[in-house]
Amino acid sequence: MWVVTQSRAYIDVTQSEASGALLCYLLSALLGPPLLALPFYRARVETWRVKIMGDPKKGKQVSWDGVFTFLIVLRILPFPPHWVANFVAPHLGIGMFLFFSSVFIGASSLPCRFELS
Repeated sequence: MWVVTQSRAYIDVTQSEASGALLCYLLSALLGPPLLALPFYRARVETWRVKIMGDPKKGKQVSWDGVFTFLIVLRILPFPPHWVANFVAPHLGIGMFLFFSSVFIGASSLPCRFELS
């Protein structure tokens, strides 16, 4: 009984985190374009574009598999600010399904991080 309850809670927590990140993604897609008119925010998004998608000026482009892997690693590591990824993702052309999937898989490693420490 305990294992079933724990696994159900595990799925609920992962689903909740992925849904909350997707809500932030959608809010950014709706409310972000006026902010991107400001030079500061435009420069920050361009910095993240180069980090995540590669620099097309130098001929370095990352495949969508690389973007997916980067987003998963971004969620697994506890140090990067996740709100930045939520804000930037829709403006980089990352689709909702790819974003939701990466958050769901990345968040599913959360219990493993606590069990190992």
